[in-house]
Amino acid sequence: MNTEAYDGPVPDPWGNPPVHDAGGPLIPLSQPRATREFPAHTLPDWAAPFVQSLTVATQVPSALVGGLVLGALAVVAGGRAELQIRPGWREPLNVFVAPVLPPATRKSPVFKAVLAPLYEVERELVAQALPVILEARTAKEVADGQAEAARRKASKAHPGDADALADALAAAETAAGLTVPPEPRYFADDATPEAVAALLARHGGRLSIASAEGGFFELIGGRYSNGVANLDTVLKAYSGDPIRVDRRGRDPEYVNDPALNLVLTVQPDVLRAVGSNPTMGGRGLLARFWFLLPPSTVGRRRIAADPVPAQVSTGYAAQLRHLALDLARWESDRCLLQLSADAEAVFRAEEARVEPQLAPGEALATSANLQAWGGKLMGSTARLVGLLHVAEHGSDQTLVQAETVQRAIVLARWLTEHALEAYRAMRANPADANAERVLVNLRRRQLRQFSVRDLKVSVADDLRDDEVLRPALAVLVEHGHIWRLEEDQQRTGRPRSPRYAVHPDALSDPAESPTEHTKPPAGAPSVCSVGDSQPYDNAAETWEPGEPPPLEEWRPVLDRDRRTPTQPTDQGDAA
Repeated sequence: MNTEAYDGPVPDPWGNPPVHDAGGPLIPLSQPRATREFPAHTLPDWAAPFVQSLTVATQVPSALVGGLVLGALAVVAGGRAELQIRPGWREPLNVFVAPVLPPATRKSPVFKAVLAPLYEVERELVAQALPVILEARTAKEVADGQAEAARRKASKAHPGDADALADALAAAETAAGLTVPPEPRYFADDATPEAVAALLARHGGRLSIASAEGGFFELIGGRYSNGVANLDTVLKAYSGDPIRVDRRGRDPEYVNDPALNLVLTVQPDVLRAVGSNPTMGGRGLLARFWFLLPPSTVGRRRIAADPVPAQVSTGYAAQLRHLALDLARWESDRCLLQLSADAEAVFRAEEARVEPQLAPGEALATSANLQAWGGKLMGSTARLVGLLHVAEHGSDQTLVQAETVQRAIVLARWLTEHALEAYRAMRANPADANAERVLVNLRRRQLRQFSVRDLKVSVADDLRDDEVLRPALAVLVEHGHIWRLEEDQQRTGRPRSPRYAVHPDALSDPAESPTEHTKPPAGAPSVCSVGDSQPYDNAAETWEPGEPPPLEEWRPVLDRDRRTPTQPTDQGDAA
């Protein structure tokens, strides 16, 4: 058999087109992945070390830990605080965040470590409220019994006995005026939309769905409603729009200002499924989510990595508990945060930078779904501003400074990098995704040649099906990563399995070649020794991912009449 690269076309029994040999350049399978580390320095000093340490201890992408920490902040602040950007625009602090990673990537342990302090606070609040709840419940039961007894007495009284009727009405009114406070509650698991609405009504309009599996997408997609998506409650509870809850045999209940958090970790198949659902995109559900798509670290994880230092985990838990108890005081009202003049100017400058990117054909408008997400980007930025502020100051200080807005902008631009990747992944052909999986297998085994039969032994079960593997190999052939080898003529016996050669450059993983841009300063610790350490350079000329310049380089001068920021002419679009 000739194992050298073949210059001429070779008929491929699988129907792959003839392609060039290893002399040609590789065509990337996809745009670069959003692989920058989570900007932990934007968090307060009690949260940043926890993100860094847990990332190293679990050997997961920092985006998973950082995204869940943002979700934890939203759990305690959502529905209890809100940010006023300017008169007429207030943004609640609840969020929908969903890191996307394949199975066996340690999502559940990280989920538990990040949210465990809040489950403990929930139990503590329930224990504190139990005596009050028991007293109110007993009083309610007694009043209901008295009202029922008075009603029966009045029904048997003489028609002209006005006193009996008055007693029955008074007892009924007294019973109706007594309410039993609900048990304090932060979390629910994968509840149906109807159950979510009922829970919101019962618990003051605040609720968080937290799940490491992401089955909530199936529930709102219509698992129990014949495939009919029920999104109204979720959409309204993100934006704070009123919800009416109708229950059989009971008066309707109203949730005037709901705040629902969704903190989910999902698998790539779920992302593709929701991306292909026109209802979820068309109704704006996808635009409300912060999808995070870091590369998996499986196969590159350090064995027996250093655990989270006790003082770091204890400090994180104590501060998150303190923050939760502080904000738990805000039951009927919300803590109103406001921007300082400088903070408002910085926010407006970022608005001016983002808006042109939403024009057709620009970086945030390459698809209708992405454009819808971009349209909510400044709202997301405002929510980040609020979360960062309360994480540092609680509810004691309500004036937000410019430096907090800057840190939120860093996070928002990081979220945008992941959004670009998420919407690219939603549009991707399944064969493209499978081709990347095959390429990962080839890189792991460092194969310069392979047969289809041998490849099937080492890939996942779903890739062994010819109907799945054939299109994946075709994509790799089209992009020059592999090419078909010429076979010697065979006259008898079982047909040989097709053989392919692998382009040498295809065997190196770009994610393992950090650039100067991503190397930490001398002596500075890296957030994670594996995983997301690369910059995201796609559309860099238009989107300019990364951090905004220092505040002193772009501090605008406010026009007090027009209330719009004016930047120095030599700064251009630096903001």
